[in-house]
Parts: sequence; structure tokens; C-alpha cells
Amino acid sequence: MSCTAEKFAFKISRLAEPSRNFNFLAVISLIDPRDDREKIVISNFAGGGVGSLIFVDVATGATEVISFPRDEGAWAVLLHEGRLIVGTCSTAGPGEGGAICALDLKTREWSEPLRRNDITYVWMLTLGSDGMVYGGTCPTGALIRCDPACTRMEDLGNPTGNLENKYCREVHGTVPGFILVTGGFATAFLSAYKIATGEWITLAEADGTHHFNIQEITGDCISVEHESELIRFDARTLQRLPGTGEKSPQGFRMAIQPRLTTRLRDGREAGVRGQEYFIGAVGGGDREFHALPVEPPVTAIRSLALDAGGNVWGSCGFGQTIFRYHPADGTFWNSQVVTERMGEAYGMVFVGGLLFMSCYAGGDHVVYDPAKPWDERGNINPRTLDSLFPQLQRPRAGSVLGPDGGIWTGWSAKYGCYGGGLSRIDPVSFKVTSWLNPVPGQQVMGISCDRQFLYFSTNSGGEGLPVRDEPGWFCIWHPVDGLVGKHPLAPGDAVGKLRAVGGFVLVMEGGGLQRFDGKAGKFTGKIELGAGAFNLVDLGDGKVAAMCGSTIKMVDYVEGVVEGSIELPGIATDAVVSPDGNILFASGTGLFELHRNGR
Repeated sequence: MSCTAEKFAFKISRLAEPSRNFNFLAVISLIDPRDDREKIVISNFAGGGVGSLIFVDVATGATEVISFPRDEGAWAVLLHEGRLIVGTCSTAGPGEGGAICALDLKTREWSEPLRRNDITYVWMLTLGSDGMVYGGTCPTGALIRCDPACTRMEDLGNPTGNLENKYCREVHGTVPGFILVTGGFATAFLSAYKIATGEWITLAEADGTHHFNIQEITGDCISVEHESELIRFDARTLQRLPGTGEKSPQGFRMAIQPRLTTRLRDGREAGVRGQEYFIGAVGGGDREFHALPVEPPVTAIRSLALDAGGNVWGSCGFGQTIFRYHPADGTFWNSQVVTERMGEAYGMVFVGGLLFMSCYAGGDHVVYDPAKPWDERGNINPRTLDSLFPQLQRPRAGSVLGPDGGIWTGWSAKYGCYGGGLSRIDPVSFKVTSWLNPVPGQQVMGISCDRQFLYFSTNSGGEGLPVRDEPGWFCIWHPVDGLVGKHPLAPGDAVGKLRAVGGFVLVMEGGGLQRFDGKAGKFTGKIELGAGAFNLVDLGDGKVAAMCGSTIKMVDYVEGVVEGSIELPGIATDAVVSPDGNILFASGTGLFELHRNGR
């Protein structure tokens, strides 16, 4: 670690790894050939670490944990002839995930992973009528095929040939001679791969905002849900059957929501919810919930916030829980699942002792009272106030306490749709108000405020969609009057978050900060950082700390200069200033403190 300016006397301390949680992505049941006992197998994702398969004996609750060869987790788990075949995933991006490998259930040994560097994850696996294993991938949107022993893998191409369809998700091999595939999101599609010839057949295609979901496949009929309506195809000819418009009995299912239940031999249902597994009657009756008798793994940190007492709160990076860390004694606590619909908290704001959260993937607004017992299962505490899904889905910009006392959040639109929005929670009435597309077709990347206005930045990207070559925008928003100012920024994905400080607004753009002078009402130059910044921390006295990957740049924004830089132990994901003026930041699974000027 080094600093290019001597006046920055500093020391970095690793405080703790306070985020500990399970994040269950799949569950199946089987008879374990090792002891002939029925078990449920849970696939657990460990953000920032190595995921695992957790074997739970249905009768006794005895647990065995088997780590994956390397990757963070796996959505795709397939049981076949004494093997568990998994398709792995990672939040790190292409090159760090997307392998297929097989666990021999008798020996508990893994095959050598078959890895594709252009794949982030494998979503689902199925067995074809040819005895081969097929899987859907992201971000290439390709169907892949491998033998059950996982010794070779091949790419069968993008089902539609449209490389902007980055997601090949559901795959089903129960129709002899074909693999049925759904995906998107530039367009939504239902396709069939003809095994004998390698031919792709498009059965249905629509705009990318509504996904096709395969509900049931019988010997005669394929039933597909689209926009909450059923479409049927002949399972032998793949021809569309007459008649449509019937409402799906299952209704609309979020395309990203995994199936987390399985049927046991005695007809009961087993599954997972939050940090627990359950066994009970099919459909949710008489469920018995159990905690796993193993410690949850250390996981990566996404967001940070401070309460009035100086305690550090945070959320897990692709996990569904939050944590609290006590600086006074180094102790920490981790929650149960935040919301029914996954609950990855991006925004965290304290008002009146209550923690308000904005969450992906259900577009949820959540409030939690730390002084009361946790009871999310009854939607009591935390309480999900309202959901913006399906219009808005990811609170990419996070949340701020606005000049009007409301909690404001900036959002991206749902998968397959360009756009974004703003939302406001009234901290007294808990009423949620939202504004769709304040800048048409653009997602909100950052949000900040001063005593009069809210400020937000946008760019032309979208969930599951490529970034377009269109300018981003810096916007000025009055809590009552709405949009009162708008200034163009760089095109593409150059625009990031922003911070209102000392009469200026600093907007992250490419490798620097655009400086907007509030009094002059215009941009007055760019502060070059030499690297893109992920976040800005207000240090007071005309200074900010720009979190640029694994470096903090100390910036005098009044003079418009970078005064020095500090090397960090890893890439910083979020940061806050402690009551004593030090910088608390998250990097990977660690919570760190940067002591400024010898403090």
C-alpha cells in the first residue's frame, strides 16, 4: 500500500468478515448410494468464496458439505446415474464461472471442470433423449452439450442467432429428439434444437419484456406461459395448437426466480426459504422449518450504512441478508432473508431508527426496525412495503435521504426493457410513490441530494441488454416539481454514480469526475482520475475520496485536483465515513477501516 502525497498519513486495518450467509440456488432429493438414505441436496452460493452442495438427511437432519471445485455457486443441478452434474456460476464475470462438472455420489469426487471463459454462468441443465446433458448459458446465450461423465463440451450456438439475446435459460429434454429452450432479453423466444440435425426452430418470439416460461410438458402437449396466458404446442409436431388467451393457473412467474422445492418419496415436499430448509405437505401446508447445523460461509459485501450509534450495517453481494457490525467490540449479527423475492439490498438508509432498504430482484421497498424481533416470514419485521416489479427491478443507484425527508431510490427497468425510474418512501406513512422513465429509455445509475434538490445520472444500458451509443444525462429533480434541469453526458456506459458536496455535484464519467457548479448552473470542468470511480465519499472541507477499483484517490474538488492516492488490499465495493472521520470500506468479504491522518 502506498500514498503519493506525504500529508496523507494513514493506516488500513482489517476489522472483520461480518457477512455470513447461505444463498440457496437449487434443491433436489435423492437416495444417497453411500448409505441408501433419502437426502435433500441444496446448492449454496457463497459470494466472494467457493460454493457448496449441502446434503441433508431427511429423517435425522445430519448434514454433509461438499465444496465445488472452485466457483461461487451453481443454479444448475442434475441427478443422473449416480452423479450430480452441476453448471456453476460466478458474480465475477466471464472467465470466473460457467463450468460443468460431475460429482460421483459414491466416491464424492469431482470430475475435472469443463470451463468456458466467455460464460459467466450455466442456468439450467437437462438430459436429452440422446443421453447427453444440455445447458443454457449467459452472457453468450448459447446452448451447450456435454456427455454425462463431463469429459467434453460443445457449443451449439445461440438459439435465435441474435447475440444481443445474452440469456439462454430454461432447457427441457423431455420431448424426444428435441431440446426446448427459452431465453432473451433483446427479444424473448421459445426455440427447439433438433438433436439429429443441429437445426434451430423458433416456436415463438416476442419483444424482450415478457419471458416465455414452460409450465408443463406431456406426451401430447407443451404448455407455455407468456404474459400470464397459456400457449400450447403439439409435443410431436411442435405446431402451435388452436386457442389461446386462457389464463395460466400459475400466473406470471419471474423468469429469474429459481425453483426451490423438491418432492420426497413419501409425497411430502422439501425445500429452502431464506437461511432454512423445510419439509411439509405439498403447497405450503404444515411446513417444519429447520436451521442447517453448519456455519454459513463468509460472503462478499455489497452496501454499507451507519446507524445513529455508529454501528456498521451492510448487505451481501448477491445474497439475501444483511448484517450489523459493532465497532466497539468487533461482534456482528446476520439476518434471515430480507424479502420473499430474494432481497439483495442495494439501498440502505436509516431514518428515525428504522432501516429502509431497496432490493433486487423483486423491486421491493423494505423497512426494518432493529429494536424489534426479526419476523420476515410473516412480513412483520422487516416489512415489504411495496414492489415496483415488473416495471422496475434493480435499484442500481442505491438510496438517499432526500431534502424533503423521503427516501429516494434510482432504478433500472426490468430485464429486456430499456428504461428506469425513481421511487420515494414516506418514512412516516410508508407510502411508496414512483416515477417511470424520468429520462425515457435510460436507467438511473446514481442519486444524491443537497438541501433543495435531488440529482441523478443516467445511461443507455439495460438489464440483460447491450449498452447503446447514446448520451447519458445529469438531471436535477425537485421533490415537488419533478425534473427541473437536464444536461447531456458521455454516451454508452461511461456514466456512473454522483455525489452532491459543498455546492457542487460530482458526476462519475469515464476516467474522471465532471464537476457541476450549483450556483453557476453548469459544468465547470472535469477532474481526471486516470481510472473509473465506483463511489465517492464526502470527507468535508472540500475533499472527497473516489473509490477507483483497488485505489482511493483523494480529491480536492474545489481546486479540481487529485492530491494523492492510496492502494487498497482489493477492489472497494462501498464506503462510508465513520463518526470519527475515518473511512470504512468493503472489499470482497472484508470490512476495513482507513485511519486518516493518524486518527
